[in-house]
Amino acid sequence: QADRPEAQRCLGVLVATVGLWLSEAVPFFATALLVPVLAVASGAVPPKLVHKTGELEQAPDIAKRVLNSMFNAVILLVLSSLVAARVVARCQLELRLAAALQERL
Repeated sequence: QADRPEAQRCLGVLVATVGLWLSEAVPFFATALLVPVLAVASGAVPPKLVHKTGELEQAPDIAKRVLNSMFNAVILLVLSSLVAARVVARCQLELRLAAALQERL
């Protein structure tokens, strides 16, 4: 089914993502966050029929569907804990806390 326009747009999103990764024009994490945006903006995700009205989904509904399929509460919890751990390590909060406890005890 390579003749479908959605498949060609998806291939375009893939090529753009790989190009950004290889050129390092955008940081890796930012490129990864761009993928769902590019998929929705380029029309790579085909709209579904809305059962109530019989019309096709609009772009905001497609974006919600794409993001809901990629993220859930557990993934968000893991990612936020990794960010919090990075902040603690970068600011050396564990060393400051240990020094403060050592002074008091």
